[in-house]
Amino acid sequence: MINQPTFISLNFHSIELNYEVPGSYSPLFKKINKLYPEISIIPNECRAFKACGRNDYSNLFLVNSLNNRFLLKIKTYSNPHNTFLLKKLLRYLNEKKFQTVYPIKNSKGELFSTVCHDDEYLIEISNFIDGVYYKGNLSHLDIIAKNVGKMHSVLSEYPQLDDIIRNTRNNEENIQMAYEYLKNLRKIKKESVLGSWVLKNGDYVDRLISDYRAVDDLSYEMQLIHGDLNRGNILIQEDHSNIYFLDFEDSVFSYLPIVFDLMYIIQRFILHFATDEKDLNNMVGCFFENYHLASPQGITLADNASYVLRLLSYRSTLKLVWAMKKNASWFYKFEMDKFIDLESEAFGLDKILKNCLNFKV
Repeated sequence: MINQPTFISLNFHSIELNYEVPGSYSPLFKKINKLYPEISIIPNECRAFKACGRNDYSNLFLVNSLNNRFLLKIKTYSNPHNTFLLKKLLRYLNEKKFQTVYPIKNSKGELFSTVCHDDEYLIEISNFIDGVYYKGNLSHLDIIAKNVGKMHSVLSEYPQLDDIIRNTRNNEENIQMAYEYLKNLRKIKKESVLGSWVLKNGDYVDRLISDYRAVDDLSYEMQLIHGDLNRGNILIQEDHSNIYFLDFEDSVFSYLPIVFDLMYIIQRFILHFATDEKDLNNMVGCFFENYHLASPQGITLADNASYVLRLLSYRSTLKLVWAMKKNASWFYKFEMDKFIDLESEAFGLDKILKNCLNFKV
């Protein structure tokens, strides 16, 4: 069974909410109250979700206001153009009656989403929804499958793709430049924090350099996808009647093979909870049977499913490398090591995955 990936813990019925909000955010809450008096944040009634398995805080907060409860998401880096594209996409999904955690509107009908002052923070406020994350329940997998299928069908008809395709192309160019940078770093053995990590994990880096392929070299058909379907981004409503998709930020540069979304599901929702090969077959069959009730997409996964899993790990690593190249003070060791673990778990799965995916899905 795959070790549990570390995500922000967001089971709203058992979440540890006894953590004080970091003091550095207090001035920001004052700004939010000034910008949005309708929210009326009570600072000592606001709690930060703590990142699972880590000692630091996430950027997500449960806000108890005078009138309601909200989810407050604070990003310390923002791209106004991407934020604009994200708003358009969320508006489209909302019009299609697709369940997302959609930013709420103020009394003027404006979305509660703004870049505060000197673009230091991007603030998003959404309604709080009681819910849980997937924990291996087969009936939950049914609901997730149908909704992922619906999401892919709805996204395949998104009419404003030009900017997203352009964004995707730019992002892929950055990943390719990160690949060349990492390849050079492996050769010269440069003394740096990242260079030390490369030396320590040379076998993984060598496999990445050898096996990485650009998206254009893959034979899969492209479309707009979610791009980050981990367990932390699918919320199951308290009464299990519906699910909500979170964090479509990656969608604005994810005109990519639909198989990427599907392999995220297999890796993080199915492989993690399957106890043996029979259980794995049952869960995969359950997922794709229900997925096709909502989406007619036909995709062959059997031949290279394990490689796609490894490719997802390589791509995530290269994105982090590119971020660290742009800012040498950043070092995401925790995340980097996580993707090494996910890549290693993909090895040895070829036969198992081929057996359970040996059909047109």
